[in-house]
Amino acid sequence: MLVHMGNGLWIVVDSCVDPSESEPVALRYLSEIGSDVEHSVVLVVITHWHDDHVRGVKAVVEKCQAARVAVSAAFQTDEFLALAAIFGKRPVPETGLDELAEVFRILQERRRLPRFEPLIAAVQDRLLLRTQIPIGTSLYSAEVHALSPSDPAIFQACSAFAGLRPAAGEQPRRITPPSRNNASVVLWVEVGRHKILLGADLENDPLFGWSVLIRNSTAVSGRAEVFKVPHHGAESGHEPRIWSDLLSPNPFAVLCPWNLAGRVLPTDSDSERIRSLTANAYITAPTVPHRRFRLRENKVQQMVQEATKSIQETELDWGHVRLRRFIDHADDDWRVALFRGARHLGSDRASRH
Repeated sequence: MLVHMGNGLWIVVDSCVDPSESEPVALRYLSEIGSDVEHSVVLVVITHWHDDHVRGVKAVVEKCQAARVAVSAAFQTDEFLALAAIFGKRPVPETGLDELAEVFRILQERRRLPRFEPLIAAVQDRLLLRTQIPIGTSLYSAEVHALSPSDPAIFQACSAFAGLRPAAGEQPRRITPPSRNNASVVLWVEVGRHKILLGADLENDPLFGWSVLIRNSTAVSGRAEVFKVPHHGAESGHEPRIWSDLLSPNPFAVLCPWNLAGRVLPTDSDSERIRSLTANAYITAPTVPHRRFRLRENKVQQMVQEATKSIQETELDWGHVRLRRFIDHADDDWRVALFRGARHLGSDRASRH
């Protein structure tokens, strides 16, 4: 996700890489619009370490040399740093730890530079950025707060990380991040009078997730007009009080689909639930289920079947949902533009049949 704070200043939240490209999508977009990423990006936030959120983040941090970097406070615990030290040096692909270990290395090297901004541990209600946006003769306040993780969520993450450490002499293997996203970083962004809630992948765990945030956060003021729906719209990230307490009526809601091993998010019921809460819901690409895949050469097909549990064909598409409005126009409204595979949530269902 990219947020233009105004006056050419940007924040980057997480990272992904187009399968057909090697460059992170955020860097490519900023380059295409003529933004100097070395100076224009003022904050990079890494919400959690699942692959679909950290792939390419090393390049983002490397290029955005003037940016403050904020990570979930769970990443700054001894248990997580020990994991990064072990797996960041091993040839184990797709763990996310290799990317994060490189981020830590880059920031360690920058400590020698003047005006170095140290790594920020994002925790509930911590201010990550405060600046002012000049427009004409006026100055508009801009702030970014972390709304999570809570202290109990960080302690729980420590326990989960400790359980992932390999035994002495154990061979390198691919480790899987904890399935619950309780230590994910939710962001509250305010620019002038406008408010945005970026839900990351925080789930609705009654002891650690959205319930704790809604009950205890002191950084939230007013209601957000734009909402990044958490966890690909899944039921696990849904908490009714997000919509009743944190969001304005009929907010602009945006989500990304997820498709792995035959499981697709959002499901039809997820989409129906979100559409029942707002008419302004958008998805960056259609949700297309896997199809059975068969190779024409029987010998190749047999070899593939012997080497793996299954092989399936899927359609991939990338899209971009852009929301814009003027900071200084009181009567202005959000304008939506959809690019490539992006569409209104619900219209993606027709593409499945």
